[in-house]
Amino acid sequence: LDLCRRRGWTSELQKLYQQPGWREAVVEKGAGDYTDNYQAAVVARDWTGVLSIVWDGVWMRVKTPLWVLMAGLCGLLWFLVVHMGGCVPVRLWWRGLLGFGCGLLSIPLTHLFIMAQESWLGVQEHGEGAMDILYCVSGIGLREELAKLVMFVPLLILLRRATAAQVLAVASSVGLGFAILENVTYFEWGQGPAVWSRFITANFLHFGL
Repeated sequence: LDLCRRRGWTSELQKLYQQPGWREAVVEKGAGDYTDNYQAAVVARDWTGVLSIVWDGVWMRVKTPLWVLMAGLCGLLWFLVVHMGGCVPVRLWWRGLLGFGCGLLSIPLTHLFIMAQESWLGVQEHGEGAMDILYCVSGIGLREELAKLVMFVPLLILLRRATAAQVLAVASSVGLGFAILENVTYFEWGQGPAVWSRFITANFLHFGL
């Protein structure tokens, strides 16, 4: 499967993937390399398989207490900054917490958008400077912001009478939920230096956009 994916033999990969036992070997919990399994499922257009692999990957990282704690503290600090800075009454903070939960759910939605982009539109990383900049903006950035927007729109029903600051706080909380779950992965990869750099850059950009 990995050879077919690297060579661009999509139809051959999909045929192999449908053979008895092949899909199970890819989506089985803890089986093989996460990235290889994920990319194989994306090329095979296995929506449920992608979500299963993503969930297993998230669950494995969440079981690392240190990085979960650090990500949680980052989220708490930014949550307080947004709500206290926007003068949102404490009794209405539950809206922000609901938005935060929607932000967490935007992660698996983003992965579905990834599969749609790569399988149907052919949007992929090329390994070239200019093309990869375009890919990061129109590929990675666009699908992440779209996923957060989709999860935020239903919350507008609860915000019909809210002030602009309160709406902004909930919208920011959606982006914050996305950033915090993503932080667990980046903290694990980058260790200590990643905590500070993401706290002042990626976290702010996620809830700011």
